[in-house]
Amino acid sequence: MFRHKRSVKTLRQNLPYFILIILLVSASLILWLGGDVKMSDDLSVRLDLSSQFGEWNGADIFFCQNEKCMKSFAAGELKGVNICKSCGSHLVLSWSLGEKNLLPPDTMLLKKEYSNKSGMVMLVTVVIAGSEITSIHRPQMCLVGQGYRIVAQETLEIPIKGRESLSVKVLKLLFQQPSQDRSVKELSSIYTYWYTDGERETYNNFIRSFYMLVDRILFGKMSRWAYVSITTSGSDVKGEIVPFIQGLYPVITGVRKN
Repeated sequence: MFRHKRSVKTLRQNLPYFILIILLVSASLILWLGGDVKMSDDLSVRLDLSSQFGEWNGADIFFCQNEKCMKSFAAGELKGVNICKSCGSHLVLSWSLGEKNLLPPDTMLLKKEYSNKSGMVMLVTVVIAGSEITSIHRPQMCLVGQGYRIVAQETLEIPIKGRESLSVKVLKLLFQQPSQDRSVKELSSIYTYWYTDGERETYNNFIRSFYMLVDRILFGKMSRWAYVSITTSGSDVKGEIVPFIQGLYPVITGVRKN
């Protein structure tokens, strides 16, 4: 009896993914029989992140491409020299070596590290999908794969002036970082994200995938969805994350506040 209840619960939890698999197979057959899909020329977000908005100042992030080093540096640390300060290897703007190896070549990636006078830091990452669906995926998969532990999650409604509220997903993470004395330090962080194609927004990857399938099947097009995420070591979600996203939103979308 217990096993039966557990099986039913598992089935219910995974039902959306079973439906998605069926839709993917159906869409593949329809596309194979019906013709090509055109990639949309419209971008879902702006192709640059402002260097300043409100109290926040942004800095470009450069990544070492040496697999034995892979350190990152804010632009201000480099003083115009595009060389890793640790190993002397070449640095690349926004792209870590892991992202460069894993993401499809037509993926676009934007990153900036924002800080204010109180010392708070917010890392903003925007992934703009290309022609392959592997450009964007559920962050829960890659975060756990990178060693993070998701200890809590919630949905947050963020009021945005001049429009309806923006729904985002907030993950509270823990990461165990070993130190030189062999002790382990536990670091906490907050990871907030949502998806947008410029017209539709959702934090739910299943809903995003459903929108993509509808566009492919009914309209023969593929929208360039963007995946926006903010990472911070702060802990005050409503006091820190909400006002930051309220200021960031028009920077990403190009919408001006009235």
